[in-house]
Amino acid sequence: FITNSQEYKTSNLPSILNTTTLVKNLEYFDIWETAALKFIHEIKKYRKPKSVILHRAYWKRSYFDSNREVHPFSDQENIEINNKRLERMYTFIERNLPGFIIPIKLKDDYIADSTHKWGLSPFHYEKHYYEDFAKEFKKITR
Repeated sequence: FITNSQEYKTSNLPSILNTTTLVKNLEYFDIWETAALKFIHEIKKYRKPKSVILHRAYWKRSYFDSNREVHPFSDQENIEINNKRLERMYTFIERNLPGFIIPIKLKDDYIADSTHKWGLSPFHYEKHYYEDFAKEFKKITR
């Protein structure tokens, strides 16, 4: 399986690879959960409790432009749908890997940044997000 991200769509991979896009419906989650359970099984074999960091990151509803002015993304409904999917996935992992997970979820007051090195996207955050994430990560890994 390959994530059907915007980056994938704009690359030359779709013309090279013979793929079918999965619709994100109940079948999609069944496939995802089956794969996640296999991954979780492997983690349980090789990792100790409290050794898996789960970065609970969500799509942002607004972004800074190059002048640091804040604007909402145009597709708020898609952002909400994707955040609900992410919440379902994060919860599934935590529920099926009890005792192993150390979650990192930063406050919801960060936004995306149009000057991000990989371009504007609801999950390409402002610089402070990454700095604060690094601080949290360092606290855990010390």
